[in-house]
Amino acid sequence: MILNLIRSRPGMKVWELAEESGVSQRTIYRDVMALAAEYAIYHDEGYRLLPTAYLKTLNLTQPEYRVVQMISSCPALKRPDLRRAVRSLKAKLDTVTDPRLRKVESGCRHFFCNDGSGTKANSRKLEVIFPVLEKAIEHSRVVKLSYVKRRSGQSEIVFPYALVYYSYGWYLVGYCPTLRDFEAFGLNPVRRVSISNKTFSKDKSFSLPDFLDSRWGIEGGEKTEVKIRFSGEAAREVMETKHHPRENILKVGEQEAIYTITVKGTEGLLRWILGFGPQAEVLSPTSLREQMRDYSWRMSILYRQKANQTNRKRELDSTSRIGC
Repeated sequence: MILNLIRSRPGMKVWELAEESGVSQRTIYRDVMALAAEYAIYHDEGYRLLPTAYLKTLNLTQPEYRVVQMISSCPALKRPDLRRAVRSLKAKLDTVTDPRLRKVESGCRHFFCNDGSGTKANSRKLEVIFPVLEKAIEHSRVVKLSYVKRRSGQSEIVFPYALVYYSYGWYLVGYCPTLRDFEAFGLNPVRRVSISNKTFSKDKSFSLPDFLDSRWGIEGGEKTEVKIRFSGEAAREVMETKHHPRENILKVGEQEAIYTITVKGTEGLLRWILGFGPQAEVLSPTSLREQMRDYSWRMSILYRQKANQTNRKRELDSTSRIGC
């Protein structure tokens, strides 16, 4: 893996190699010395390979390389036991892929964030929409999304950056002049996409992984710090499993943990919290705590009504049997 990383990304430092490989820097030094006995490795502002040590470039087409990028971002491959193997495989492929092809693809990105499938009608619509959006992303062209029905308006102007697949649907991630911020726009309700002749300069500081990490799921909203107290089995589950890249967990005891996270938008996070039932208590902010209390109250009313109806039916059935 180390050799492939140096081949694909000349100039990598020891700490970068250690971080990518998931080992200590001491191990990297030891492995580099062992590899240097067989390969022309040298250090010049990072580790590099002499040009004579490079492999022949793999003749991948642009669509083929795009498929590889999409597969490598599949969530099923982000399991801890597979993560290192995926990185190693990607490093090997990048080693024998034309750098010019990788540069082109970096401007037109597709990410899988969940698994699922859409309807046939929606798939046919996406077959028409996708080429337009890919062209707009690649050439930095402004697009107009026209919706079937939408409360906030029938269309939206977007500066497109990337396409993301999340929870049974495709999203266009881009800058919205109306919101003055980056947002993810669902493509399911989009009726038509129009590409304009107007171009825009992409914000070089924008990072798609950072954009996705800044929210819970794909939904956006106001940036909010949330604190949750987990107890019992929920506390153990939260401490043993990573649920978000930016989470912070404070272990209070074997049966209690304080979970802190800052995200944009809380709808998806709220649904996740509700799944833990009474073993999850929102501590802050107050607005989310009150929202959680309101949901709990309405759920209790719903189930109380259902229980009363069931008991009433049993009483009537019992009375009928006595009458017979």
